[in-house]
Amino acid sequence: MGDQVGRLQDQIGGLQDNVTQGKNKHKDLSRNLDNVMAMLKTIPSDTGAKIDEAKRSAAVASKAASGLLEQTMDLNEDLVHLQHSYNKLSEDTRKANDAINDAGKDVAEARDKVNQVDDEVNRLLEKLKPIKKLESNLNRNISQLRDLIKQARKQAASIKVSVQSGSGCVRTYHADIKKGTYNMVTLNVRTTVADNLLFYLPSADTSDFLAIEMRKGKVIFQWDVGSGVGRVEYPSFEINTGKWYRIEAERSGRNGSLIIRPSEGGPTPMREVGQAPKGYTILDVDNKAPLFVGGMKETAKKHDVVKRTTFTGCMGEAFLDGKSIGLWNFRTTGGDCSGCVVRYMSSFLCSFYHILLCRSFKSYCVTPF
Repeated sequence: MGDQVGRLQDQIGGLQDNVTQGKNKHKDLSRNLDNVMAMLKTIPSDTGAKIDEAKRSAAVASKAASGLLEQTMDLNEDLVHLQHSYNKLSEDTRKANDAINDAGKDVAEARDKVNQVDDEVNRLLEKLKPIKKLESNLNRNISQLRDLIKQARKQAASIKVSVQSGSGCVRTYHADIKKGTYNMVTLNVRTTVADNLLFYLPSADTSDFLAIEMRKGKVIFQWDVGSGVGRVEYPSFEINTGKWYRIEAERSGRNGSLIIRPSEGGPTPMREVGQAPKGYTILDVDNKAPLFVGGMKETAKKHDVVKRTTFTGCMGEAFLDGKSIGLWNFRTTGGDCSGCVVRYMSSFLCSFYHILLCRSFKSYCVTPF
């Protein structure tokens, strides 16, 4: 206990010393404050304003100095970039100069090659002169050959001959026809077969057609101009007698007619008539259409009402809209086709047409119908 009291007394003594020191410091501060106040009284009254103005000026100067420092730093950075750009430009200029020098070399080499090509072209032109002369002669010969072909076709179209056909003979012809409301087909036929396709003209673009066929020896004329099939049958007699008959089939609008005249003459034949359903009247067929006279290709487009595709017998002169079809002026031919009655013709026409038109004449030409 005595020890604790002693320690407390020591602590109190220390605190008293601190208080004494604090009082002494307070006295010193009071004296200093009095001195400062006395000094302040001696300072002029406008000194504070001047100090404030000086402070503001110093602040402005400091701000300006800071801005100038920033500008200086930016300028230094720009100088660094400019130096980099200058170095790159110098490198690009060097490369461009090298490329220009290389291009100059290439131009010189190209000029040399052009001169070489010119020399080669001149040499080839000299060699082409005989070929050009040969080409000129060949063109002249081709022109002459075309004229001969035209002449042969005209003569073939004017030949009034009958064509003998087995069941495999198929020929296509040029259809000299325009779209219209009227058609006339004339055929001269001799056959002993009861079922034949005599004539077939289908449109290249639509279902329109004209057809003449034989069924059980009787002739049937059918057509379609877009509204349905028209049909005329000639029931008076059968024509598969081995004699010549002239068949005349006519269409005007929706109406059709059929006349058959025996070559031996006799009483005036009856005209059979028929009609197509009401509607269209124009046959949509032009010269692009394939024309079959005496049989047709099995693969050709055919209307369902046309039942026959072959012809066996002799086909004489044939006309479409008053124009001769020209049975020997065919577009294509195939199968067993020949003439009906054999005799010799002009040797030039027979041999020349034999060469140009599929060798159809063989060693003979045929008698006119």
